[in-house]
Amino acid sequence: MRRVIYEPPDPEAVRRYLVERVPEAEDLTVDVIKRSWPGMSRETWFVTTSSGDDRAVTRYVFRMDPPGGGFGLTTLGFEADVYEMLARTDVPTQPLLWREPAGNPWLRKEFFVRAWIDGTVEPAGIRDEGPEGHATRERVVKELVDKLALIHSLDWKALGFGEIANYVPATPADAATADIDWHLAHARKHGTEPYPLLTEALTTLRAKAPPAQRIVIRKENNGIGEEIWQGERIVAMADWETASLGAPELDLAVAAGTTFHLWGVEEALAYYEEVTGTSVDLEIFQFYAQLWSMRTIVGLQGGVPGFASGADLRLQVASLGLLTVGMQSMLARVAGF
Repeated sequence: MRRVIYEPPDPEAVRRYLVERVPEAEDLTVDVIKRSWPGMSRETWFVTTSSGDDRAVTRYVFRMDPPGGGFGLTTLGFEADVYEMLARTDVPTQPLLWREPAGNPWLRKEFFVRAWIDGTVEPAGIRDEGPEGHATRERVVKELVDKLALIHSLDWKALGFGEIANYVPATPADAATADIDWHLAHARKHGTEPYPLLTEALTTLRAKAPPAQRIVIRKENNGIGEEIWQGERIVAMADWETASLGAPELDLAVAAGTTFHLWGVEEALAYYEEVTGTSVDLEIFQFYAQLWSMRTIVGLQGGVPGFASGADLRLQVASLGLLTVGMQSMLARVAGF
């Protein structure tokens, strides 16, 4: 068995692919292939090319599963489907240019390519001290709230998201239980060993699950580190791997940990209510704040089989698999046993 830790795409294969996809780019060369860090569940490769007499520079973003396969919460095809769906909305994303099936003649494995958008993953000035820094942080948080509100306003039925989502709650009252049931089934299917603490914690929390007020498209992973910023503006919302349907309070609970605290969680939630004209149910918000570690546990343990088989020997995979043991204990404490 071939054991892989780090394997960039073959530059010549990438060059031949881009020459076919962009035939107008004369004398195209691939100058740099750089991996986005950490990229655990999937690999993101930044490809820089130059072409023509003036050696014009163009950048692309290649997305693919790691050598041991994806961690399994969603497929690579699902992620590409989400980008194609969002292209019909006002939500800013990196446009999906092309998608290729497994066994293609270039990289032999499934991948898709997004357009490059200039920006940073952390807005400038958010660490500055004094009134100016505080004002910057307030504007950054409001920008994230504005974008989450935009996502939550989408008509997921008209967009067809229910046809590709992992699960579709039958009613708002079933949103949390559908969420827990799918993740628990996934953990049992893909786990390398029994997870009694996870099972008991999720079963306990399921009995306490509050009904949602409405069902929306949720980005899930969001905020600083997950989006592309130009100044204080989000120009591309970049991580849609685990997008789902359910209560909007999940996205707000995630943002509270990644971004809202820069201004104030209460202030951010009040601003969300102002922007959307809807109320935030604090009971639901707290429930999803407690439940969020469930996704981490279920997602990370999905990568362990690849390490155990020798297909993906990155030490981070094994380390994150071990981390799920401690996170199960934390979730058990939250569940109250």
